[in-house]
Amino acid sequence: MKDRILVVSWFYPPVNTAEAICAYKQLKNSSFEYDIITQTQNFSWSYGNFTSLPELENVNVISIEAGSCRDFISPAIKYFKENIDNYDVVITRSMPPESHEIGLEIKRLKPSIFWIASLNDPIANNPYTLRKIKYPNKYSLSTKAGGCFSLKRVISVKRFFESAIFQLKRIKLRLLLAKEVKLQRNILEKCDYLVCNNEYQLRRFEESFNGKGLSEKTLIVPHSYDPDFYYSAEQKRENEKIIFTYFGHADQIRTPFQLFCAIKELRDDYPDLASRVCFNFYGNIDMCDVNYISEQNLRDMIFIHGGLEYKESLKTMQSSDWLIHLDANLYDVVPENIFFASKLTDYMGSGAQIFGITMLNGIGADILREANAVCSSHSVQDIRNYLYMIIFKGFTKKLDENYISQYKASLCSKKIDERISNALTENNCS
Repeated sequence: MKDRILVVSWFYPPVNTAEAICAYKQLKNSSFEYDIITQTQNFSWSYGNFTSLPELENVNVISIEAGSCRDFISPAIKYFKENIDNYDVVITRSMPPESHEIGLEIKRLKPSIFWIASLNDPIANNPYTLRKIKYPNKYSLSTKAGGCFSLKRVISVKRFFESAIFQLKRIKLRLLLAKEVKLQRNILEKCDYLVCNNEYQLRRFEESFNGKGLSEKTLIVPHSYDPDFYYSAEQKRENEKIIFTYFGHADQIRTPFQLFCAIKELRDDYPDLASRVCFNFYGNIDMCDVNYISEQNLRDMIFIHGGLEYKESLKTMQSSDWLIHLDANLYDVVPENIFFASKLTDYMGSGAQIFGITMLNGIGADILREANAVCSSHSVQDIRNYLYMIIFKGFTKKLDENYISQYKASLCSKKIDERISNALTENNCS
């Protein structure tokens, strides 16, 4: 067996994003040594180039310049060609999917290499993409999609071109979907082992896999939390209000809008609500939701902040009374939630109570229930009822420590280590 394992990951610290932190935790708690090909110039899908996580003794970072994901492919393959005899195992991580395209080429160049493809999200038929395809054409003359237009609007040349551009974008998206299906199927067929983070996700992968046997070469490893990253002493709150805190990326699909509506309804019934509670949001919030806060005069209790450095975010979690977990409502495209947000395990590791808003079928709901957290639907009434019980009736939900202990990073990394060791033994590489 060669001394080191090659990892290909677009994201890795110091870039401050969920996938970078996931990669870091897995490698930190592994017994193997790694060379990781990554980049630090592109901050897309991240909160910038800043984390206080220390360099790992078992990880050598190979940083390449890449202005875009496509630019990442050629130099990564070039590095492998120059060092092809140094590796028996390669791990590719996503998102984005370009890391796995590199894995496909590495496998072609060296068929004997053991390739582990780690997919935290589906590449093909991603429910988020499917939802975008379902967006109605607001420039259409259809009453259902575009509403009732005046005669001027009906004969408008501008409206005609806007509608045409919308249709072209939709056609382009459908063509991209077809390419993604082919790419994902190729990855699943060619990789020696697949790592995904939950059973619902695996079933989604099996739908695009030719033939049977995908589950036989799949290891389910959940996201994890690392106890080493938290502060030993519980952080003290600065005031007597109940503090709800959200961390992460919210947008038009994964939106806190229903939560904001519930807060507004509760404030209408209890005008002194702002003296009892505050809601802090760290990360990205869609401007439509930000505008709603202003329009409904909720700025005295809902506060929008930028992204936090990772360890600082953990400290803030520990000082909060409740942590808000938010999943997208995707019932119109899938019957169950397949997305396991890595932030949820960070929440569990903090020990704070968790207020979950999710689809009631799927991985998010399963974990929230098992962890003894609040598991609310996206219904404004359901959310309002839980908020009322917490704010006015002192309702609490202490997490089940025995359950959440299985998500420790050391245990999760051990699963991957064991599979690597077994594979190397089976292939006489050790």
